[in-house]
Amino acid sequence: MQSVLRCVVGLVLVAVACMATFLSCQWGTELDTPAVLLLPGVYPSTGLYAAPWIPGNGFWAICAGVLLPTALLTVALWIFVRIRHA
Repeated sequence: MQSVLRCVVGLVLVAVACMATFLSCQWGTELDTPAVLLLPGVYPSTGLYAAPWIPGNGFWAICAGVLLPTALLTVALWIFVRIRHA
């Protein structure tokens, strides 16, 4: 039972990470909002841009769209690896 719970928690963390990226960033080409992540060597500039509702210079978009999902995915991966050891 505990491994099922761990699996569910890991899947929820993955879903929250995806939703954080979808809500805080938008994919596009040369948008009017600050760039968060751009594909290197691509013209015109294509990648993730801050969502219009995020104020400022994109710092919060980087935190909510890149750093938070990376941390959540790291924890989810750790949980998935630990399922076999439980």
